[in-house]
Amino acid sequence: MTNKDIPFPLEDKTYSQLMLSVVIAARTEAGSIEPLLTRIGQATWGLPIEVIFVDESTDNILDVIRVLQERFPLCITLIARPLE
Repeated sequence: MTNKDIPFPLEDKTYSQLMLSVVIAARTEAGSIEPLLTRIGQATWGLPIEVIFVDESTDNILDVIRVLQERFPLCITLIARPLE
């Protein structure tokens, strides 16, 4: 694959050729998610990546990530612990 095979920037969240997966364990880190995604986006600009959050929180991190999924041009996946 060459650079010209990768759309810059990624359009329509096309992720058929992901190059990197970043898995992040998040626990009561709602306030840190947006700055973290901003830094990841800057560091990987133009690369087809996915960010996977594994949530074990009791704060509003689920809501924060759901909102940010729409704002960031990254493939953001959320794996949440079932409520007990």
